[in-house]
Parts: sequence; structure tokens; C-alpha cells
Amino acid sequence: MIKLRFYFAILILIASCSDLSGSRLWGIIKKSNSSLILDYNILYKQLLELQLQGNSGNFSDWPYNSDDGWGFIKYNHLILNSSSDIFKSSNVAINDPNFINAINEILNVNENTRISIGHVRNSTSGSFSIPNPHPFIFNLNNRSYAFAHNGTIDKIGLMSLLTENNTDSSWIRQNPPNSHSCGYWEDEGFNCVVDSELFFLWIMKNIIQIGDDLRGLLNALSILENTNLEISDYYGEQLNFIFSNGIEIFAYKSASQLTEESRHDLYYKSYDNHFSVMSSPLSIDNDYNKIRDKELLILSGNNQEEIRIIPNIYQYTLLDEQILNDIILLNNLDEVNCLTCNNNGLLEPQELGIQVWENNVLVSLDLSYYMNNDFFLLPSSVHLFNGLNSFQGSNIKIIPEISCSELPNPISTQLQCDLYGCTDPLACNYDSYADTDDGTCIYENFDQNCDNSCIIDLDEDNICDEISALGCVDTQAINFNPNASINLNCFYDNILLLKRGNNLISLPQNMNNINILEYLDQNPNIFFPINFILGEGVGIFNINGTWSGNLDNFNIKKGYWFNSEMNFSWHMHDENNPSDNNECFEYHLSEGNNLISYTGSQNNVVLDALNGEQFSQNFNFILGQSVGLFNTEQGWAGNLHSLQKRKGYWLNSNYQMNFFWGNECDDSFIQDSYLNKKIDNFFNVNQSTSQSFYLIEKIEVSDPIPTLDDYILAFYDNNLIGYSKYHEDLTILPVMGKDYSSHTINYIETGIKPDFKFFSSKNNKIINLEGNIPSYENLKVSVISNLRSETNSLSKEFDTFEVLPNPFNSSSNIKFNLSQESYVAVDIYNINGKLMKSLPSRNLKQGSHIINFDMIPYSSGVYFLVIKIVNEKYNTIENRVQKILFLK
Repeated sequence: MIKLRFYFAILILIASCSDLSGSRLWGIIKKSNSSLILDYNILYKQLLELQLQGNSGNFSDWPYNSDDGWGFIKYNHLILNSSSDIFKSSNVAINDPNFINAINEILNVNENTRISIGHVRNSTSGSFSIPNPHPFIFNLNNRSYAFAHNGTIDKIGLMSLLTENNTDSSWIRQNPPNSHSCGYWEDEGFNCVVDSELFFLWIMKNIIQIGDDLRGLLNALSILENTNLEISDYYGEQLNFIFSNGIEIFAYKSASQLTEESRHDLYYKSYDNHFSVMSSPLSIDNDYNKIRDKELLILSGNNQEEIRIIPNIYQYTLLDEQILNDIILLNNLDEVNCLTCNNNGLLEPQELGIQVWENNVLVSLDLSYYMNNDFFLLPSSVHLFNGLNSFQGSNIKIIPEISCSELPNPISTQLQCDLYGCTDPLACNYDSYADTDDGTCIYENFDQNCDNSCIIDLDEDNICDEISALGCVDTQAINFNPNASINLNCFYDNILLLKRGNNLISLPQNMNNINILEYLDQNPNIFFPINFILGEGVGIFNINGTWSGNLDNFNIKKGYWFNSEMNFSWHMHDENNPSDNNECFEYHLSEGNNLISYTGSQNNVVLDALNGEQFSQNFNFILGQSVGLFNTEQGWAGNLHSLQKRKGYWLNSNYQMNFFWGNECDDSFIQDSYLNKKIDNFFNVNQSTSQSFYLIEKIEVSDPIPTLDDYILAFYDNNLIGYSKYHEDLTILPVMGKDYSSHTINYIETGIKPDFKFFSSKNNKIINLEGNIPSYENLKVSVISNLRSETNSLSKEFDTFEVLPNPFNSSSNIKFNLSQESYVAVDIYNINGKLMKSLPSRNLKQGSHIINFDMIPYSSGVYFLVIKIVNEKYNTIENRVQKILFLK
């Protein structure tokens, strides 16, 4: 049996009032010998996604309601320059041109950006009135540390940790809040600061005390994850963050007792020229990997693979096992060079080299029998071995990103310390083992990588292009760069913003005549959380991950209802040209309701868009989502004042006509409504702005046998309100309801069940159909497992069913009548849908029956009794439900 992933309805004029909100994180780090300009197209899509989805805010007006701003930092040196490397604004990201300007600066090749962190914010805990303070900055030892956080943490609990259980405030006094200029902690500092800054200070305090970035970070997280802080009943608790020391990026995912939004997930991906970490990457590329709960991700430009550490076990010897396993996984090692392996084909951590363990701590490791090229990648966590004081191996640089002065003496002597070399981490030939800079540092050229290859050579003439001039030069594009002269990947207004639930929209021009199924098949990496798409009497439905329906192609002149599971920004054909502002679109309107797009001037006054006051008298009303304008005896009235592109509208016309929208269009003209009226076979149903869809899996009619030429009809009070061709696998039947139009005055209303009939084209015979038919509701999609003709129906035979007494205090009786021998099963559920009791199933003959049951072991309350009657002769199943009240 087919089951939909959805089964719900949302009315046109009702908007959700959910108040979930949250910030979004983004971070990138350039890989060595690469340039971010090589991933320009990918990075711009990430940042447009951050701009759109970051302002999630209230579901009713997302994404336009966030007022807490955005922030970026970019590293091209170890110390951030406050005037050129930090970008912050209290304006809404989606409406702020400086957001695009900041992106252009980050991706500007002249800036040589290696690392960047971004954060867009809706009000969080701490202070709702403070503009976005992220990312936070902390300068230490000629290096800037940066931090962006998404979540909610107990501020009082964090302050307690920072002050040693409120016994020593000396460290926190030396580091007053600096994000908002709110004074010192004794003044308004604590009330003014958000919890994220306290979280950052806690990490930095541990780094300072321990003297090592990674050790300090791990220690801070381990203590925090094992401290019982107060958890918000609404927001839960979350420690998601992106952190950088100017050389690496650290991303951490923590989740517990969270609200439902997907902002609580954190994802990462390795691209050709950079690593990316995002809160919401799904509509640009669903090939991202989720960071697992309570896992720290380390991304370094020198490594092609990520490093994963579980901070919660940092203080225990399990960390040694974890590091050994990292060495194996990152280098894809096998048992070929293993001297003491069990030859099971899988190299295990305990089989890596010759190991000496004391008190469950690894103190000696000998990898000397491995070949040099066995080790391509080594995790920076290697230097965290708890007690390692002896190491032997052909690769002396087994401990990367750590200077000799930080190593135990037995290790440093083996690794030939006291070396001269380049000590600048930004240089191409940076030597992490050099103690003294010898002046040999080599840096990337303006247009070349460290290997002297061209960063960009568009014409492939072996002459490097002037990359400073690369960018989008089209002023109509979203990402227009005024400093660019060589065009590179422009993005246009082709992004649809979908709220959770129903959205009445239209599509950009480049989506015209695109086959929906082919589009989805050709773009498997697009995350598409859509349950169904509805048009005028047509629809396509997501059924168990498979699309099915009678809506085949998109039409830019049509409007569509998109039902989405979540707030979602849909990026479509990222490099399409914008439509010509002077282009004119011709619409063929039918008499009555037309679900169409709007392609005229943006924000055009409705009556002007309808070709003026005089011509607008040919229309009865125009409806958008939650808005409308009606032609009354007193004139036009309503709350729809102007029309927007990318929106859909119901336009009710008095006549058939050719109608034009756009600039410099020809005059719209009315056609002969009678001569041009089309009738589909014998049936004619007026399109309504209120419509429901019934998906029928199986239809049983014995005489005549259904064929593809037959129809399924929907009636209300003898009025035809819907019809569809019969399909053996799945029949999709649109049903029209009563709306504002005089054409639908006798159509069905919400809460009433339609009548379904079968029409045989062979003999023009109409047969009544019966089954479990849900009531009509606007924009509801209902699944009916089986409809059958009255001759096959069991429901008339099973026409008595009652529970007496009801209420009852110990036992009661189920009384019913069967006209055919049938199999009977009885189940009792509580009000939460949990099965509480099942009576013995039995096969009963034709006639009257009584089944006794009791509820003695259970508590008083309301329950639901479900009796199922199965008739094998007619292959039918009938369910009846009765609410019962048990009182002890």
C-alpha cells in the first residue's frame, strides 16, 4: 500500500504563528596551493544561502523579519585588522547591500583570504535588543582568535565556571565584555553580553591556562559537557560553534533537548580548494556530511581530510586509541607492512606499529618498518598522546603543527629540533618544526599558487589572468561587483523562499517548460523538502520519496501551491539571464478562476496591473496568499494593494480573454466566451480557488471492468465538483470547493464528504463508489486505499455497531450485525494512540453478535475501540471506531 509522508491541510488565509528563531553559522578554510577564487561559484552559493536561510525568524513572515544583523571575519594575516577584516551590521542580511559587499571583499583575490567565519542572527538568549555581536574576537600572543556560536547556554553557569565557582573573578575582570561597549562586569556587562561571548571566554581561558590551542579547547569542552548547567525548556541547550586560531578551523556539534528546527545540525564538506562548514547547506548541495553529536572537527589547509576528535573522552586513555585509529583512517593503511597483525584484512589500532602501554597509556610507538610514503596525512592530535616519550619511524615529521619547544625531550631529540627555517604559517614553505626564522619564507605571487601555477587562466594561453578583475559585472545580478572587469558567474533573482507549509508562488523564466521529474532526476544533490505541488486541478505528490501525479511541466505563466516541510530557499539554475524588463507575456484566461503568475512591474498597484480602472471591471476578484482584492458594488476593496514577482494569484475573470502583463504590452482583449468554451468530454467543472486532492490507490468495480477510458467523478448535492481519468495504479482526483465566485456557489464546503462515482465510457453507466472517504478541506491531500462499487461494498452489510453500556465501570459489550461470514478483530487504544488491549480475533458467521470486554487493570479515562471486519470473499476491510469512557 502506498503511504504519503504527509497528511495535513493548511488554509489559504491562515498563516502559522510559530516563533522559533535561530542563528546560522558558516566557515571556510582554503586548502594549500589553492585559491578561493577557484571555488567562487560554490562559495557564492553558500553565502547566498547564509543570507537567505539565516534570517529564519518567525515562520509567518520569514525571511524578512530578522532585525539582529550579520557578521563576518576574514583572515589574511594572523592578526585581524578591525577596519578591513571584520564586517558587521545590525541590518537584516537579506535587505542589506553591504552583505554582498562583504562577500565580494572576502572573495577578492587581492585580500588573499585563507579563513573566513560568518554568522547571521535572529534574537537569541542573553539580550534580544543587541545587534549581532558575532563573530567574537580575542587577541593573544600576536594572533587573533575568532568564534561564532549557535545555541543557548546558561549564562550564570558559564560565569560560575569562569570564576571558579564564584571564588576567583580575577581572570574575568581582566577580560571585560567588549562586544557591545556595555562597561565592566560590575556595571551592565553581564546583562548586556550574550551567552556566546561567555562561552568563547571560557574556551580562551582554558587555552591560556594550558598553553595549547587544541588541548585548551578539548579541556574546555570536556568540562562543559560534564557540567550540569541549567537548560532552557524552550531552546534546550546547544554548544554548536565554529572557532579559528588563524591557522585552523575547529567546528563542534553538540545536541541535547533541542527544538525542532534543522538549524541545530552542523555540516561540513571537502571541496577541491577549500573546506566548508555550514548550518544550512541543504538547498545548494545535500552531499554535505553531518558532524556527529559531541564531535570536534579539525580542518587544516595542509590536510586534504578532516580530523575528528571526541572531546568528552579527552581526559581518558581512550584518546590514545582514537589517535591511532585516525592515523589508520587518514592514510588508508592496511596490513601489508604490519609485522604482528592477525591477517584479517583490516588494520586495527592495536596493530599499528610496535606499541608499549603503561597504565593504559601509550608511552612508546615504533613505526620504523613502515615505508616513508605510507604516511601522507597525520592528525594534529598525535601530540596529545597522554604519555608518549619514545617514537621511532622513518617519517620524522609525524607530529605536525607543533614546535619542538612544545614536545617532550625524548621526542624532540628524535625529531632533530633546533632547526632553522620559515616560521610564518602564511608562507608557502612554512616549517612548523623550525625554531628560528632564517629569512627563507616564500609567498604566493599575485596570480600564482605556491607551486607557480596560474590561479586563473580562462583562455588557457599559459598567461595568468588578472584575477583582481574577476567578478560579476552585470548590475542586475545579486552578486554585482563594481570592482570587477572580467565577468565570472553572475547570480540572479532566481531563488524561491518557501515557508514551512503552503506557499502560493510562481517560477522564474528559466524554469519554463521544464519537466519536473527530469529536473529532479538531473539534480540529485538538491535537497527538496516538498510534499506536493498543486496547480489548477493538477498536482504532483511526494509518495514515499517517489514523485507521482498529473503535473508534468512548469509554466512561468502559472501559479503553484508548494507545500514544504521546512523554511527553505530553493536555488534554481544559478546562471540564468534575467528576464527583459520590457518583455510582455500573454495569458489566455478562461471564464472564472485562473491560477497565474505575475510578470509585470514589481510592486505594481493592483488596478494598474489589471490595465486600469475601466478594464479591471472585467474581473471579480484577485487573491494571493492570505491577501485579496474584491470588486464590490462600492468599488474594489481588500488588503491586496500591489503585486509581486515570484508570487502566484487567483484571478477571476468574467470572460475568456487574452490578457497581457509586462511593460509596453499590447491591449488585453476579450474573446467570445461562448464560442471558445472548451468542454472535456461530457464533463465541465469550474476551477475554484479552493481545491482538494484525493489520491485513490485502488478502485473495485466488477461490471464493467475499469479501463483507462473511464472516469472517476466527485459530486456534492448532485453537482459535479471534480473528475479524473481512471488509472490502475493511482487515480488523482481534484475536487473543487466553494469560494468567492458565483460559478462555485453550489460546490462543497469544508467538513463535508463528497460522493464518488465511477463512469464507464463503454456504456455511459454511472456506478456509486463507497469507501473511507475523508471530508473536504482546502489544499488537503488525502489518500484513499480502496473504493468499491455498492455491489462489492461490505459497509451496508455491517450496518449496526454500538458499545453498551458507555460509560462503564468494569465491563461493556460490543453489539454488531454481519450479513456475511467475516473475520473480526478488536483493539483498544488510549488517547495518545498507544495500543492498550487486543481482544482475541475470531471468524464469525452471518448474523448478530455480542463481544464482552473489560478494562479492570487500566486507569479511568477516555479510550478508542476499533473493530475491524475483514471479508475475504470480496477482499474488503471495514473499520469502525467508537470512543468509550471507563470510570472505576
